[in-house]
Amino acid sequence: MYIHVIFTCHNRAEKTKNCVLSLIEGNPSVDLHFIAVNDGSTDETGRCLSEIDGTYHCVTELKGDGTLYYSKGMHKGMQWLNASQDKSDYVLLINDDVEFAPHAVEKLIDESIRKNNAVIVGATHDDDGNFTYGGVRYKKGTIDYSMMSCGQSDELCNTFNANCVLIPWCCYASVEPMDNRYAHAAGDFDYGFSLSRAGAPIYTSSFYVGRCNRNSTQGTWSDKSLPRLERLRKKESPKGLPLGSWLHFLHKNFGMKQVILHGFTPYVKILLGL
Repeated sequence: MYIHVIFTCHNRAEKTKNCVLSLIEGNPSVDLHFIAVNDGSTDETGRCLSEIDGTYHCVTELKGDGTLYYSKGMHKGMQWLNASQDKSDYVLLINDDVEFAPHAVEKLIDESIRKNNAVIVGATHDDDGNFTYGGVRYKKGTIDYSMMSCGQSDELCNTFNANCVLIPWCCYASVEPMDNRYAHAAGDFDYGFSLSRAGAPIYTSSFYVGRCNRNSTQGTWSDKSLPRLERLRKKESPKGLPLGSWLHFLHKNFGMKQVILHGFTPYVKILLGL
């Protein structure tokens, strides 16, 4: 199997190196080619990627200036792949902070084949073995959602956290790259919805692909201990949830009714200290 692996990285060289090497060395039957969008890293990330490519000849490094963040970085990587016309069997979207277990990708391929070339979202766990990220299912007609763990691997998802997502090429080619209207947050959820609308079945894996702790809310716009003005400032920053991005997400995936009902809900939560 030939797979393109797309990820964005910034200033966590050791994690990036460990992630890439764990995938290469842990899945010997799979031919992996990495499209690494290095978004302006000032540490050793570039050197690590070059060293891996020098050994395994499987890394394409794309450069950013530090303003791409997650979603725009993934958009850039997908655009490059599409322009290259280098078709593969699957595309794997990852976060480079996942510590992958041996044979994770090989097992994801097996599950995808068993489920008639479905999209398989790799479930992850934290340091204590508790579920952290995976597929996502929304309650019909609302913006309320629940996370889908390994025990729900036979239930269809609407979208996903893209910490690890294996996408058959036929599904990947049916939609546009991740929407670059998002800087950081919501890009993966939006992309999953695009796949669903195109008819791609999405399931969470029946096993954990590796370890990935949940991102802390401390110091973010969701941190209730921060002053309201500070939370508002962080919300409107590229790594928060700017109003334009949030309204675009609601309108594109839920329609105008939800824009009216929930467009300003984040601000109400901040004002109420929720």
